[in-house]
Amino acid sequence: MVAGLPFVLLATIQSSLYQILITPHLYWSGARLAPMIALTNGYKIYQLVGQGPLLDTFYGPISYLVYLPATLTSSVTASIISL
Repeated sequence: MVAGLPFVLLATIQSSLYQILITPHLYWSGARLAPMIALTNGYKIYQLVGQGPLLDTFYGPISYLVYLPATLTSSVTASIISL
């Protein structure tokens, strides 16, 4: 059992790295980034109807912090491309 541990660790690391590298090419990356871009531009993530952009959010507010580094670019387009 201990002999197989390096292979399990290698497979786990490889799978995690693959998921990290493939994320920018997923169709929904821009939609997931939109709430964090709105937050960094002074909008609230959760708005009342008619008071700002209405974002269809599925995840809680803490999950958007993962996308915070992508918002450090100079424009929204650059943020989406940098994903």
